[in-house]
Amino acid sequence: MEGIIKQLVNQPDEVHTERSVDNMGVFIRIWCDKIDMPILIGRNGDNAKALRQIARMIGYRLGSHLSLKIEEPDENVGKIASYKKEA
Repeated sequence: MEGIIKQLVNQPDEVHTERSVDNMGVFIRIWCDKIDMPILIGRNGDNAKALRQIARMIGYRLGSHLSLKIEEPDENVGKIASYKKEA
């Protein structure tokens, strides 16, 4: 998924993902630069919907539930400070 997302945005070096697994399936959190958020989400959320559909298809093929969450970047900093705080 990270490879697909990096192809969509203008600053692929600022894209980070984190994966966690629990009894509900696989949960992927996505961070990107705030400049790339409109590109990642798309008009009316179309790109985000498409990414979630791809994730569901991958999860189906792997026999697991796969879900995505696009995290908000920190408003005070141009970079993805919220990701770096947690890491």
